[in-house]
Amino acid sequence: ELRFGSPFSRVLHSTTTDRVANTTTETVLFGIKIPANVLAAQDVIEGTLNISDFDNASGSFTLKMYYGGTSMCSLAVTTGVADKRGKITFNLVVGSGGATQEGGMFFVAAEAGSTEYIDGTVTCAASENVAIENNFTITGTFSASSQGITSASGYAELKKHY
Repeated sequence: ELRFGSPFSRVLHSTTTDRVANTTTETVLFGIKIPANVLAAQDVIEGTLNISDFDNASGSFTLKMYYGGTSMCSLAVTTGVADKRGKITFNLVVGSGGATQEGGMFFVAAEAGSTEYIDGTVTCAASENVAIENNFTITGTFSASSQGITSASGYAELKKHY
């Protein structure tokens, strides 16, 4: 049974405005350290990164999700949009034995009143030891250095399974 609300869930991390622009280097958009033994079987980490400005008029944008030493998944979005708002949502679910993790990412960017939008979704998997500290990270890489993304706010929440 998954219960919500304290003490069964808690915010692990929140963030405020951050801008990534003018680089083709893979850059951390969101990252937290998960202490050893915090995650257990069937626990869930859910989160959202709100995008206040997404500029990718040409080329592609690649999101990656990492847990521990594993690159869990990659989501490449070919765009052609500028000055859009959007969000990245993500989750990580610990398997019933505790030794495997599954998850997913969803990305959408659009402009109010416009039919122009981009979106993408991907599922992920890892096999990391939850008894040690692990980093949970979302990164972004642009194919052209003239592109950029601004995150306005974001959070990750741990939902414990009891």
